[in-house]
Amino acid sequence: MENYLNYLHSIESKHTGFDHNKLDVLCDSRVFLVDWIVQSGSNLGLMSETVYLSVNIMDKVFSKITVEKTHFKLVALLSLVIAHKYYEEKQFSIDVFMSLAGNLYDKKQVLRTELRILRLLDYDLTVPTSTNFLDPILDMSDCSEEEYNMACLVLDYSLFDHVFLKFKPSVLAYAAVCCAKYLNNNYHFNIDRYQNAESHDCITSLFKSFYSSS
Repeated sequence: MENYLNYLHSIESKHTGFDHNKLDVLCDSRVFLVDWIVQSGSNLGLMSETVYLSVNIMDKVFSKITVEKTHFKLVALLSLVIAHKYYEEKQFSIDVFMSLAGNLYDKKQVLRTELRILRLLDYDLTVPTSTNFLDPILDMSDCSEEEYNMACLVLDYSLFDHVFLKFKPSVLAYAAVCCAKYLNNNYHFNIDRYQNAESHDCITSLFKSFYSSS
């Protein structure tokens, strides 16, 4: 597991390319789109890795190009389609995703936009998200079942707020585990490689944000 964690760290630099000014403008719409991705992923039984990669793709598209508001959901739809093709063994037809999106777009438009997004990403989908880091960090943390479930919940919550994109995925995953342990009155957990200012800032921000919403 440690070798896998080291590999993830080696490619973590790909977690870039987000335009926070553009995502600020999309703030309310983004929450709705992330919720749609999460709910659609749940309805189809998709892995958390698929859902997190979907949101990553969507944020990169909105950061790189200007999208008409009427096409926001099309970007979310195709982000989920592309991520599901990357991660899932069971493949769903494009019609299933179009139906989940209320059949707002015709099939030719959907397929054409999918190709455009892939080109925009240079066909590179090997991007570690925070959920990829979560299991290795949990494996090192001796978590109880309650702490494990809480860490997953806290990390899922972070998907909805684009301000957490400023943190490295590994740091965000570590912060989620720390928050889970703090909420369980366990204040002595730490991993040496994450003892830095970014981790401290992320833990504080994530804990305050999650606690104020619960």
